[in-house]
Formats: sequence, structure tokens, C-alpha cells
Amino acid sequence: MEITLRALITLIHGMLFGAFFLMAIYGVVVELYRSAYEEQPLKLTSKGYSLERLYLICTVGLGWAAVLTGAYIIYPW
Repeated sequence: MEITLRALITLIHGMLFGAFFLMAIYGVVVELYRSAYEEQPLKLTSKGYSLERLYLICTVGLGWAAVLTGAYIIYPW
């Protein structure tokens, strides 16, 4: 089986950026839902806050990567 450059870029756009973004945003929604109905708020350590910040930055980066590759590389083809 041979994969062309366009197929590879489309695969990266959909399966890497898009799929991982959907999984990451689902994790954000679950966490927001859990924190809304929790009686005692969870106390995070400084490492926990930095990991949470890294998770959100990666989620935003995946979202923008999916949008930009779709809008400026995939769609014009």
C-alpha cells in the first residue's frame, strides 16, 4: 500500500490532531462536570497545577493544529 503526501497530511490532520483533540476535550468536560458536583474541592499541589496547565496548553495546541492544517492545507486541495 502506498500513501501519498496528501494522504499522509490528511491522516495527520484527522487521526493525530483531530482525534487527540477530541479525546482531550472530553477529558476537560468530564473534569468540569466532576468539579461542579463535588462537595469538597480537590486541593492540587503545585506540580498538579503545572500538569493541569500543561494539559490545557496541549489541548489548545491540538485544537489549533487541527484547525490550521484543515483550513490552510487540506481545504485548499
